[in-house]
Amino acid sequence: MTAAIGRSVVSERLRASRVIAVLRARTVDELLPVCDVLVEEQILSLEFTLTTPGLLDRLAELVDRYRAQPGDYANAAAAANIPGSPGNPTRGCTLANCGNGRIDDAVENESILAWHQLARAGFIIGSYDGIGAVPTPTNTPTNPFSGYLQIIYDNAYSDVAAPTNALNIKTGGNIPSPVIAELDRKIDDGLPETGALRFSAFGGSTPTCLTAAAPVQYNAAVDVKTCGASQLQ
Repeated sequence: MTAAIGRSVVSERLRASRVIAVLRARTVDELLPVCDVLVEEQILSLEFTLTTPGLLDRLAELVDRYRAQPGDYANAAAAANIPGSPGNPTRGCTLANCGNGRIDDAVENESILAWHQLARAGFIIGSYDGIGAVPTPTNTPTNPFSGYLQIIYDNAYSDVAAPTNALNIKTGGNIPSPVIAELDRKIDDGLPETGALRFSAFGGSTPTCLTAAAPVQYNAAVDVKTCGASQLQ
């Protein structure tokens, strides 16, 4: 018997629109005004053929042109462009920092809205309401140790100097120190203050997760169960 072919889950956006625009042009520059019109008409699923010369070299430009940071997507646009349900449209930001290209909580809780918009758009599994000022089971996903995740533009991570603001994804707390140390060794440099994966105090992570003496290491010899990290983007 022939095995069934696996198929990707259809996104809610595609299910709602039921239209994919397949585009080919002589140059990428000819694609841009066409994309503008399609997006204005709410045709948001675009496919670019590789027969368009130079497409791969400028694909990032095309992607950047038609996206917004989750959580930083304005209320009216989120309601119009991300599938919702009758009487329950997708929520978006409304205050001063809205639409500045960064997921920040300085004025509004965009890091909470981010999970709501990502889930409604079909990028992550789950249902999050985007409501609240702090992470809760109804607005934020968790790690396997019940620590709340976070995606945000901030400096809540460790560095050998003063950390600067950067887009990062927090693992959430409650992770045992040997686990977070092994994770860093496998995907990064194994050190909590350098590389792309850093220790983070977000979510109740405690200083006891790290050794006191320089060079600072993860305190993997002691099973500290209140640790977390941040993946810099």
